[in-house]
Amino acid sequence: MWRVVAIGGFLLMALMTGRAQATLFDRGNGLVYDDFDNLSWTQNAAISGLNPGQPKGVCGQSGVGRL
Repeated sequence: MWRVVAIGGFLLMALMTGRAQATLFDRGNGLVYDDFDNLSWTQNAAISGLNPGQPKGVCGQSGVGRL
């Protein structure tokens, strides 16, 4: 019985997986273009300047709420 469940689970996972189709192009100046979604992404997630590099805790208090 466990073999039937294991094989059924494997087949279900195999059917649910998809393949990535996108090709990424380096556009320079920190931008990457995704041709599948027709989007440009930044290489730097902190480009807005809102992330100073040190993680903050709850309510912006340093050290509070860290794991």
